[in-house]
Amino acid sequence: MDTLTLAARHLLLMVVALCAVASGVAAQAPQPGALERPFTVMLAGWTRTLDRIADVATRPNLVPAEIEQLRLEAIEVRDSAAGAAAAAREELVSLRTLLGKLEPAAPPDAKPGERKPREARADEPDDVRQERERLRAQVALIEGRVRQAELAGARAEILIQQLGRLRGETFMRTLLRKTPSPFAPATWQQAWVDLGDVLVQQRAAATMWFTNDSLGGPLSSAPVALIGAFVTVGLWWSIRRLRQRYGRDSGIAEPTYRQRVVAAALDGVGSVAAPVLALLFLMVVFRSGNPGAATTWFVTKSAIGLAIALLASGIGESALAPFRPVWRIAPFDDNAARMLSHRVRRLAWGYAILISIYAFLAPPYPDRPALEALLILLLVAIAVPLTIPVFRAEAWSRGQADEDGSHRPLGGRVWAAGRHLITLIALLALGAAVLGYGNLAGHLYDSLLFSLIAIAAAMVVRQAVHDLVETASAPDTPSGRWMRQAMGLAPDAPLRGRLLLLMVLDLTLLAALSVVLPAIWGVPSDDIMDWLWRLLTGLKVGGHTISLVAILIGVIVFVVALAALQLLRRALRERVLPSMEINQTVQYTIDAGLNYVGIIAAALLGITALGVDFSNLALIVGALSVGIGLGLQGIANNTISGIILLVERPIKVGDWVTVGRHEGSVKRINIRATELQTSSRASVIVPNSEFLQTAVINWTYADNMSRVDIAITVVHGSDLAKVEAALLKAATDNPLVSTTPKPFTVFARIAPNGLEWELRCFLRNIATTPVARTQLNHAVLDNLAAAGIAIAVTAPAAVPAPPA
Repeated sequence: MDTLTLAARHLLLMVVALCAVASGVAAQAPQPGALERPFTVMLAGWTRTLDRIADVATRPNLVPAEIEQLRLEAIEVRDSAAGAAAAAREELVSLRTLLGKLEPAAPPDAKPGERKPREARADEPDDVRQERERLRAQVALIEGRVRQAELAGARAEILIQQLGRLRGETFMRTLLRKTPSPFAPATWQQAWVDLGDVLVQQRAAATMWFTNDSLGGPLSSAPVALIGAFVTVGLWWSIRRLRQRYGRDSGIAEPTYRQRVVAAALDGVGSVAAPVLALLFLMVVFRSGNPGAATTWFVTKSAIGLAIALLASGIGESALAPFRPVWRIAPFDDNAARMLSHRVRRLAWGYAILISIYAFLAPPYPDRPALEALLILLLVAIAVPLTIPVFRAEAWSRGQADEDGSHRPLGGRVWAAGRHLITLIALLALGAAVLGYGNLAGHLYDSLLFSLIAIAAAMVVRQAVHDLVETASAPDTPSGRWMRQAMGLAPDAPLRGRLLLLMVLDLTLLAALSVVLPAIWGVPSDDIMDWLWRLLTGLKVGGHTISLVAILIGVIVFVVALAALQLLRRALRERVLPSMEINQTVQYTIDAGLNYVGIIAAALLGITALGVDFSNLALIVGALSVGIGLGLQGIANNTISGIILLVERPIKVGDWVTVGRHEGSVKRINIRATELQTSSRASVIVPNSEFLQTAVINWTYADNMSRVDIAITVVHGSDLAKVEAALLKAATDNPLVSTTPKPFTVFARIAPNGLEWELRCFLRNIATTPVARTQLNHAVLDNLAAAGIAIAVTAPAAVPAPPA
């Protein structure tokens, strides 16, 4: 039960972790004046401290406080040595720069990269030679300091790891230490004696606090109490007014989801905020009176239990709305909501009472193992039966029934497994208490309870922020209308940044839980900070360093470079290229080429920000070559084909092409494929390699003209001159037909059913082919009818008579 206060504080561990990361950055930087003291003095101090730590660490029966003090001293030595080494490296860089200016020139026959001894010239001045020798000696001295500081830091790191393992072993020994059996008569006899001593001690502490001069503390805190009272009353009054306006109104038969969320938030905050704030101010006033350790222990534990009870009851009541189902935001049915709300409230207040009893009867010192063993058994034996019903399936039944009319539990199999795991841990805590492992039982139950509180708090925050963002970004709310107006969007346009904001929130809560939950279960906070620091600044895997900060910076650089590229492309498309009066297809080629080059440049900038060593570029290229040869061959082929299409331009945007069974206008040439738009406005995605590996008909390669052939058959005996004149008139009268080359007719052949003619003409633009063909057919029929020429009709095929 000693971990109760620490577990409560671990809920704020994420904030501390972020502060530790910032302080870690400062700690890694060279400390000002790190080398101001003589290096030998600092080295001697590090050595003495590390020798003493190594000697003390070997002593048996070290308590956790002593181990922690040794770790802090070792960490101080490590950080000091790291700062001295960093400062020495900076000085070494400056000295080597100066020394490079005085080094003799390389031999004439030395090849690039080859190391040959450099000999000074015979006529070199003595002062230059002396200065070079002095700088060389200084460089050697500083290099020695760097190595000595690194050695001290490495030794300190080894001791830190040893002390960390020792701390873990001590923690496990404490948990697994067997306390007096709660069923032994001697334990009950000793517990009865201890109980009398505790009552006498608590009475003496209370009497002393009320009778001695320490009572002046609370009296002197009257201004704080007055301020706390005003703030609490003001908060209560404000929330009460808000609840009257936006709360659960019995006159609303079917409230919207937004109204239910706002009402639940106001009810939850209203039932929790004011009492918890009042409790906080009372704690401040109480502690200012300098009470004794036993009284402080009791009041602190009782306050924590009361706060937990208020939070659990208020949030459960507001979210479940057991007696107002129309205002419920959680997807429970009526019976499950009432059942879960009652069980949560019973568990919360039961735990608050039990922890107050334990804190009163089990002060932190002196140690009373017999009494503590019985108290832990009592607490766990009552708390576990209150805990297990909360996680039974009938209390988590969803409100929406299945097709067969049954109500399945919420969360599916994952939450079902979680509920079974919670029940198992609670039973293990009870079993440990029965077997006499009181420390283990208290740790299991406290860790389980505070883990559930942390997870529930994260879920409540997540749902509240999600609902707040959804409500604020809705198009029918004042905030949603203002944001769309400020960003120049349509009144009903979606806000794209909303999903990104919610994703960042989810990742933040997940990161917070990944830090808080291990701390609740006993993982040391400084170990968590160290893991977080290494994960953010660099985690070595083999010979490579993976840094989340570097990855984040690389992604940000890449995204910013892409955004700058899009702005540059827009400026070129809308301002620069139109003013140059060049062909539209050339403009598209320039824009596409800039896009390819910009993406490659953005990728290189992002990789550079990651800190990738380009000396390994040959290895990367080799790996890419293997990947291309195995599985990326088609993608590489299409990508290179796209570059060739942009450079050689066998097809251009706007061309009408036929490739394979597809025909249409080229709309876009992308990196991997080209988009065609058919005459029916269907989009066809054709791989770029198809345009280079198969025969392609480009109807507009040289110009946009296209030929149209109109075939017609007239009856035998028709006037040939009139037929030809009628066909040519239909072409020359059409504005879509080009006059150069001129339209002409072809007397194709004499068929059994008539005379076959063809009108051949060229259109000014291939895009008008369907319209022009329709107009020409109409004109040909009208002209032939006006000339009195009949159209030949093909006789139907003879159908043999059926057999008799």
